[in-house]
Amino acid sequence: YNLGSTALYQERFDDAARLFEDSLALFRALGYREGIAYCLEGLAAAAAARGNATAAARLLGAADALSEELGTALEPAERDRHERTAAAVRNQLGEEEFAAAWKDGRTDGERAAEYALEVEA
Repeated sequence: YNLGSTALYQERFDDAARLFEDSLALFRALGYREGIAYCLEGLAAAAAARGNATAAARLLGAADALSEELGTALEPAERDRHERTAAAVRNQLGEEEFAAAWKDGRTDGERAAEYALEVEA
């Protein structure tokens, strides 16, 4: 996850997506659901940076739903990335399309992780 975040900040978006996917698979195997939520956030940022705004909105919705389910809040750095990603995606899609995709992504945590692995982030 940390390597994915570093790659994202270095604008190596393909590497970031791959590293977040690897981390997501590991967190799933460990049953570490908070880590899954963080990976969904990272994958959303990578998807947005790569021009896949609809996938980014769905991943943000999935991350939000899982975080709410767990009763956890994002750390300040992740919260900042979340807000920047959401703003960029809203700008690309428009509010109505963003809201529909975000709502579509809100599902249970296990399905959210599966979705993230299926999506071209």
